[in-house]
Amino acid sequence: MVNFIGHTSPVVCITVGPKSRVVSGAVDGTVILWGRGGIMVGTLQAHQLAVTGVRHIDTDCTMLATASLDGMVRVWDMERYSCLRTVSMPGNIPITDLDVDTHFTRLLVYALDNGIRIYTLPDVDAPTILVGSHLAVTRLVRASLIPTGERAGRDTFIVATGNDNPIGTVYDASTGKARGIAAMPEGSYVAAAAGTAEWAAFAGGNEVVIVPLNGKRR
Repeated sequence: MVNFIGHTSPVVCITVGPKSRVVSGAVDGTVILWGRGGIMVGTLQAHQLAVTGVRHIDTDCTMLATASLDGMVRVWDMERYSCLRTVSMPGNIPITDLDVDTHFTRLLVYALDNGIRIYTLPDVDAPTILVGSHLAVTRLVRASLIPTGERAGRDTFIVATGNDNPIGTVYDASTGKARGIAAMPEGSYVAAAAGTAEWAAFAGGNEVVIVPLNGKRR
């Protein structure tokens, strides 16, 4: 076991890149890039508020996307430790999660206006915006982008909300229509979401709910 020690405030998000590059984000807005053996390679003062998402967005791990409760997404050059682009949510609405597809072509951003934004990489502009009327968020949200295979324009992503009536939903990014819904145990919330091209998995309370992408519950 290796301990990665360097943050001075609680760590709230982490990612591991294609080359086992570990990056973590903390409550104080800092982002740390780690080397092998837990060595701190570099630090960014990435945001004014808590960092809620970090993702490598290229195969060489030279570019990084970060998101924060300050309502901003930033794209970083990790060779120069410089910010290449900043995208602000309307009214600086807090961002609760960030994800990237396996081919590094799309970036998913989920903010507390219930808007799900899908940006094309590397430009990060003119997003596709999907809004779910049932997504009344009272807790942090988790979202994942799940590739569905070789069919162009058919990427599927999971949107998992935590509220008084917790629901996990699988949307088709090309149509905006729900392809599956999971109801979690009463009194719980969706703590995690993941999936493959065939299945979406939601964890909440003492249950894991598996939803095939044909909409039937297992």
